[in-house]
Amino acid sequence: MALCRAAASTSRDRHCYGARGYPDAPAIYLSDAKLQTIWGTGERKWIFAEDPDRSKVEGTVAGRLIPVQTFADKTLWTDRPLE
Repeated sequence: MALCRAAASTSRDRHCYGARGYPDAPAIYLSDAKLQTIWGTGERKWIFAEDPDRSKVEGTVAGRLIPVQTFADKTLWTDRPLE
């Protein structure tokens, strides 16, 4: 699962989770509500964001982000400690 950015002028909400663009692709885009529901349940989840998207991720799953790695302007989080 990954956070992606679409051009602000072509999308009502410029953030999206997953991958889209092909009609036969599985439904892997998640709404903010769905991400909040599944984050921290079941198998480990990962989310990646560049700095412009960081506040969106932090606001969506606030208090439940475990930072794994930050490099330059990119951050990778998971939903539980890496123990």
